[in-house]
Amino acid sequence: LNHRAIPPPLMKSMQKANKGQMKLDKMLEKGTKPQETFTKEIILRSVAQFVVCNDQALAVANNVFFRNCLVSMRPKTKRSELPSTHDISVYIHNQCVDWLAQLKKDISVSTDYYKEKTTLTNP
Repeated sequence: LNHRAIPPPLMKSMQKANKGQMKLDKMLEKGTKPQETFTKEIILRSVAQFVVCNDQALAVANNVFFRNCLVSMRPKTKRSELPSTHDISVYIHNQCVDWLAQLKKDISVSTDYYKEKTTLTNP
């Protein structure tokens, strides 16, 4: 944005407001609710969603730079809290099995309902 297009009083107030770099803590205070608890399961679920939804390789979990990125988001993270490729593949497999079981249950319920409505009784 061209600084000459902004009126000088407004430009001065904008410069005063932008004195320091915003940190993640301050950004979270502005409106988004921070994560209340930080557990290994939450990290595992988030990384698995990243792998599946973004079509990433499972090996990304063991990538040093990716692990450093996770640690930089929460510096108190221990190595044991970070998921491995094996953890992610098992989690994804279990989630798929659970989802398919629920889908099978939903389908069977709906077919039972259909059978009840379509059966004819002999008078």
